[in-house]
Amino acid sequence: MAIGAAASAAILWVCAHGHGLPPYTPELRDSLWEMAKHEASKSSTSGSSSHVCGYGTWGDSGQLNQWDQGFSPCWPSTLNAAATWDVELMARWSVEMAREFGEPNRGQLGPGVNVARYAWNGRLAEYMSGEDPFLGAKMIEAQVSAGRKVNNPAVQVVKHWIPNTIEKDRNGMTEVVDERTLFEVYYPPFQAAVDAGVSAVMCSYNLVNCTSGMCSSGRAYACANDDILNKHLKDTMGFKGIVMSDWDATHCQAEAKGSGGCSAGSYIDNDFAADAGLDLEMPSCMTFSGGVSKRAEEKEARLHWAFLVQGRSIDGMPNAQVFAQYEDEHHESSAALRGRRLEDAEGQEKNDGEGFCCWWPQTGDDVCGACQNQDVRVGRSKCTGRGATWCHGPHSPSAPQKESASTGKKSAHDWLSGVYKTNPFGKASTSSVSRAGHQEQREVTLYGKTVELCPHV
Repeated sequence: MAIGAAASAAILWVCAHGHGLPPYTPELRDSLWEMAKHEASKSSTSGSSSHVCGYGTWGDSGQLNQWDQGFSPCWPSTLNAAATWDVELMARWSVEMAREFGEPNRGQLGPGVNVARYAWNGRLAEYMSGEDPFLGAKMIEAQVSAGRKVNNPAVQVVKHWIPNTIEKDRNGMTEVVDERTLFEVYYPPFQAAVDAGVSAVMCSYNLVNCTSGMCSSGRAYACANDDILNKHLKDTMGFKGIVMSDWDATHCQAEAKGSGGCSAGSYIDNDFAADAGLDLEMPSCMTFSGGVSKRAEEKEARLHWAFLVQGRSIDGMPNAQVFAQYEDEHHESSAALRGRRLEDAEGQEKNDGEGFCCWWPQTGDDVCGACQNQDVRVGRSKCTGRGATWCHGPHSPSAPQKESASTGKKSAHDWLSGVYKTNPFGKASTSSVSRAGHQEQREVTLYGKTVELCPHV
């Protein structure tokens, strides 16, 4: 099959830059979708149980790969990272997690983006939105986009769709919500993830009853709800990947009596769930036991797309075949660059004052010029491995800056080559204020709001 123009351009971009995946665009999305449909059309496994349930190799959660010893440090919670209001920090964290999950070829069951509506929800620490869908949207955009900047990034699964506001009785409760509230409050972080190229969406345990707009399906589990899966997520938001169930989320509880496709104590009806938009049942075949007939080829195409968008084949491995035809013409320049770096890393036991070791970031065409972590304590012989580059020239005491062509002002270096040049929330500004009879306090303005800080802050 001829590769689409956008896909061809994307492949050339990868080869020319020598790292990561190309920027995700609607054109790339559509080209990959054509490729995925072509693969599905000739597949003998469309609708088979092996491809619609229990498929894939996954890490344990959205921020911890517990299965591969030595790959997982102790990260802060997702909400903790989002509370910094710093998209560049979120992007840096995402790069590290993309390597953590991607190198052992495990999918990342996260990130979580649910908007907080109930303070006692026991899993709020997993979700980056807090109470603000705009914050969640900007953070997840940074995370998904940054994850594409490493070689062989992990397949990401954004969760939990939707609304999943509380853990207590999560398998039996019904979320009754109008369509406008879904699109204005609950959906923005998910829409941002879709627009950034996320591979999969995990549907939640609860039932949903959408009461207005396009909605007409009535009460049904989130993993078998035509309104939120087909009409909203796939048709309106343009999602091309797979909808994956949470673990055993297709099990009908007693409270689900009378809901779509359910009989209490059983599993959701096969045809009902398949037609309503569920693509992959986890962790094993219950609802989809024996495979599916409804939308079978579409589900196969979505499975291919979910892996293709992260530069992988359907078995989860890096997809060398797609890039093979372009390797030769770029091999020489890439090898020469790697050779220069290896030469620079040899020959000295200590720093001679004529250079520095760059530890981070290791992305982009100008690693030394963009270096944020410059170490003058080590010499070239110790500055080795995939996480280090020896740089000739003087150490710069501050992060490099560049001048904006449009404004003439200095701006922070765009080390992720297009993820974020500036923080969309703006920078915090502080000022001193006097209060009669009190010690001097400070005011801080962030995200358009001004608050007072106590003297010790």
